[in-house]
Amino acid sequence: AIETAHQFGSHIHVMSVMTSTDEFHVSKLRAQLNVVKQQIKDSGVPFTAKLLKGKKIAETILHYAPVVNADCIFIMTQQEVGFVEMMVGTSAEQVMNNAMIPVISVRPAKAKEVYYNIFG
Repeated sequence: AIETAHQFGSHIHVMSVMTSTDEFHVSKLRAQLNVVKQQIKDSGVPFTAKLLKGKKIAETILHYAPVVNADCIFIMTQQEVGFVEMMVGTSAEQVMNNAMIPVISVRPAKAKEVYYNIFG
């Protein structure tokens, strides 16, 4: 999304959808959103970021896109098959099948393993 925004002089509207008020999940979403915000900020691309509440991820995304006059939607999809990833995958499918604007599906790079020396 950052590379595309650079090419077209675009503004990125990044969003995350919380479907639960469970503090653990909300904190995790906030942390992930903060990482993304920092990466975009470091790139110099103008952006806004929102953490939205919604009952359904796909529905929330599809309603938000016209509010910000989006030209396309970048959505992350996962290859894992755990319950949460399956739900995200299903939401991504719903967005791709129902969006009125182009949807670009991006599979995130595999995270590098980080080891911490807790013994000093």
